[in-house]
Formats: sequence, structure tokens, C-alpha cells
Amino acid sequence: MTRVTDLLNPILLLAALRMSLSGLADALKSERDFQQELVLTVAGFIAAFRPTDSERERGTWIGSLAVIVALTESKTLAEIATWPKN
Repeated sequence: MTRVTDLLNPILLLAALRMSLSGLADALKSERDFQQELVLTVAGFIAAFRPTDSERERGTWIGSLAVIVALTESKTLAEIATWPKN
């Protein structure tokens, strides 16, 4: 029961939020892939909510960005797979 109340403790939740935001800030400063994904996410939101008469055009924009993100992720996974084993 103590673990359930710990999950709902606002002080612990705020501490976890602070740690998460700190980690995101560090990743934004130093990780090139994270920076690229952030730019693509912003571009995706703009494409998704951009006023247009054509749903096909909107779908093409979002689909293109999804393909770019998938390729970026596959490149990252390939890099991780080639890391030397300790």
C-alpha cells in the first residue's frame, strides 16, 4: 500500500518531473539525434494543423515526416547494434 501512495505523492511527482526535464535539457544540448527528432516533431505538428483544403496533401506531409522519423530511428538502432560489447 505504501508504494501506491508513493505514486500519488505530489512531492515525489514534482521531483520526478524535475529530473525528467533535466534529462531532456541535457539530451537537447548534446544528442544530435534528439535534436533532429525534435525538429521533425515540430514540423509534424505544423503540417498536421496547417490549414489546407486537401486532406491528401496533409496526409502526404505527415506520412513523409513519419518515414523520415522511422529512417532516423533505424539509423540510431543500427549504430547501437554496432557498439562494442564490454
